[in-house]
Amino acid sequence: MKKLIAVICALCVIAFAAASAEGILGQEIPDFTVSLTDGSSVTLSELLKEKELVVLNVFATWCGPCQAEFPEMEEVYGKYSGQVEIVAVSGAMDDTMEEVSAFQEAFGLSFPMGMAGDALDFLEVAGFPTTVMIDRNGKAGAFRLGMFSSGEQFEAMLLPFLGEDYQEKLVVPVCVVDNKWQLVSGAQIRCCAGEAYEVIETGDDGYGLLVMDPQETYQITILALPEGYSFDPEAEAKMDTYGNYVLYVTKDKPAEEEKAGS
Repeated sequence: MKKLIAVICALCVIAFAAASAEGILGQEIPDFTVSLTDGSSVTLSELLKEKELVVLNVFATWCGPCQAEFPEMEEVYGKYSGQVEIVAVSGAMDDTMEEVSAFQEAFGLSFPMGMAGDALDFLEVAGFPTTVMIDRNGKAGAFRLGMFSSGEQFEAMLLPFLGEDYQEKLVVPVCVVDNKWQLVSGAQIRCCAGEAYEVIETGDDGYGLLVMDPQETYQITILALPEGYSFDPEAEAKMDTYGNYVLYVTKDKPAEEEKAGS
């Protein structure tokens, strides 16, 4: 139940239209400039001259999930600020620059923060927070609609984009959801690209992480589940509006329930 609550509470929904992860992943992000709380501005192309990754986070000051994830992101930022820039901008029409500045001070956030304005019209935002990780080539390598559940999850998602030997990647969380809308930990997922394949396992938070070659087509299926679940071995993962590959399974009824129903 806790995992289900976490999924529901991870997002402040602001519209019925869904942002499309598939529509932005691997695409070149238009150069943009946003105004910041200190009176200056930042431009994507200028940031990418110095950083290996730019994390664009669109939030609202009144958004609970945004407030929950920022301290975790700040801690990770302290470790990688030489390689990574986080730019957090409010996309809420009822926020002001003064409110964003007060928010930044209240939460002790050191990364640049400001207002989205019209600069991010290319990004369809269906809820807060929305995060896009932009690699050194200016392409969207990862997308997330909803909060990061922990600093570890955020860090794991950005690490594949760092390093001198970087080659273009897409990083996508993979999860298994049962018929009671609960995430399943300990699931083994087979990810095939041509003749090559790897097996990833969902962790305690219910997610695994797939690092993809954008030039390859992947077949993502379940290899094994913990006891008590049934699945179709031919069923393939589909990308949801949150930016996850999702596989659906059935949680079997306990033997006593089966017996009582017969």
